[in-house]
This record gives sequence, structure tokens and C-alpha cells, in this order.
Amino acid sequence: MKEADCPLHPPSAMVGLMPPHHLSNLKIAAVSESQVERAAASLEGLGTSFGRYGRELSLLQATDSDRRLGLLGIDFVPGRTASLIGPEIDAPQEIAGQIARELLMAARGLLQQRRVSLGQVLLDRQKEPESTWYRDCGYDTRIGVDLLVRTIKEPILPPFSCPPEGLQWIEYRQANRARFLRVLGDSYQQSQDCPALSGLRDLEDVLAGHAAGGPFRPELWQLLHLGGEDVGCLLLCEQPQAAQCEITYLGLLPQFRRHGLGSEAIRHALGLVRDLGYHRLIVAVDVENESAQRLYSQRSFICFSRKQVQICIFPFSQ
Repeated sequence: MKEADCPLHPPSAMVGLMPPHHLSNLKIAAVSESQVERAAASLEGLGTSFGRYGRELSLLQATDSDRRLGLLGIDFVPGRTASLIGPEIDAPQEIAGQIARELLMAARGLLQQRRVSLGQVLLDRQKEPESTWYRDCGYDTRIGVDLLVRTIKEPILPPFSCPPEGLQWIEYRQANRARFLRVLGDSYQQSQDCPALSGLRDLEDVLAGHAAGGPFRPELWQLLHLGGEDVGCLLLCEQPQAAQCEITYLGLLPQFRRHGLGSEAIRHALGLVRDLGYHRLIVAVDVENESAQRLYSQRSFICFSRKQVQICIFPFSQ
């Protein structure tokens, strides 16, 4: 999609912003496709998967008399999701908030045009004023997450209890996609993992988003099958630029929790990552999910960063 440098959002459209005479020539526009890569280099926190693997990176800039005052990244992810990066503001403090909110409201309009159902941003915990900017623009669902890492060395696997007899791992295939969708939905029941988001998105969208974290490898998506039924799923994502893999989702049906299957799933994940030649496995865990925090801690994962996710659910996409 061609993005010309045309205005997307008139300045000072939000109630409560500073008077327009502070920024009489403010213009919000999309950065042209030919300039996206160069402009994106100035965005702090731009991940290696942004704009890749079926994702599309767009940039909005705020200018006043042709001087760039702000830049906001929007990473459109398959599954009607968008991750925002920034905004980076190069302006005096007294007008920084106005510029940031103008960018975020322009982005809101763009997300609406693209029928996005969920917008999110990953911020440092208690980061101000960015958190307030996002909250004022509708990103008022806040979830604290711990980013955990396990370094894999030989021998990589600590002693685990013996896996239940008859446990099988079934790799993803298009023919069994419906089984993955069913287990994914059932595993949300009574889950402590980001309960504020439970049931808000279509499961096809959720699965599409998981597939866009890196180069998709079907062998990294697996069902746990026990006693003739699917009881959980493990979704891993390869991140070659960072020389690591990530557990993007690990879920069990409620009646099969607290029976050692979570530990077995982590053991299995470590083996898959080792076989690919990687030495790091990461996972993001809700800070309030005590059972998951305990499980990963017992399996030698350590926290390397604490973040806050702020989320906006867009009702116009329902």
C-alpha cells in the first residue's frame, strides 16, 4: 500500500490538548515507503521481527514547518493486531504531550481503517509520560509482564519427573488446525494468563498472530495428547536474528493442570530449541500469573526485564 506524505489527522482534535497556537503548522502524515527503513532506525525498541514474516511496518511523523517533531511506528500483525513503537518526540516538554497524543490519535484512525481489533504497546514498567499518553488515547488495559530467559547448555535438561504414560506430541499440520484452535480456546478457561483479554479475539486471529513472530516452522507448534484426547498446546517461535526461540503460548485444559504436564512441556520445548541449534529460550509471563511464575522459576528461567503492556480493544472491528 502506497503511503504518501498526506495529512491523516488534523491537529488539536482532542479535548484538553494545548491551544493550537503552540503548533500552528503541525501536520501528521505517513512516512513514504521509500523513507520508512531510514526513519525507523531512530525508533528505540524496534524488534527484529517488525515488518517481517507477514507483518507490515508503517510510520507516522509529526512535523511543524517541515521539521520533524515526533515519530510513531505501527507494526501491523496478521490476525488484526497492531503493535505500536514510540512515539519518539523531539520537542520541548511543554508541547511533547500534545504531539504524542496527536500521533496516537492519527494511529487510531489508521487502525480503524485497517479493521484492527487489538492495538498494544510494550513499555518499561511505570514509564511516564508515555504510559499516560497511551492511556489518554484509549490504551487503558494494563498488564504487567516479566520477560524470562533460560540459557541452554549441555546437558540442557535438569531432572524431571517421568512423563505420564502414553503422552504424545503431535506436530501442527493444516489438516489438524481445527484441533489447535479447539485446544487453544479450551485452555483459556479458568486461566490466570492475562484474563482481561480472555474471549475478546477470534481464535483464528490469535493463531495467525502467533505465527507471525518469526519464520513459521510447523514442528514448533505441538499438541499434547494424552489418554485419547488433546489436553494442551505448545507454540514456539524461532527468532534467528536474536539467536533464540520464544514460547509464545503454553496452555493446558483446566482438568489437566497441576499434574506435571507444564514441566513436561518445558522439557520438550528445551529439546526442540536445542535441536535447532539455539542456546536461549525466552517467554513473557503475566506478573499476576503465580502458577506460571512458579513453574518457570523452578525450571531455571530468570527475569531479565519487567514491562507493561497497554492495550486498546477496538469495538468498531467487531
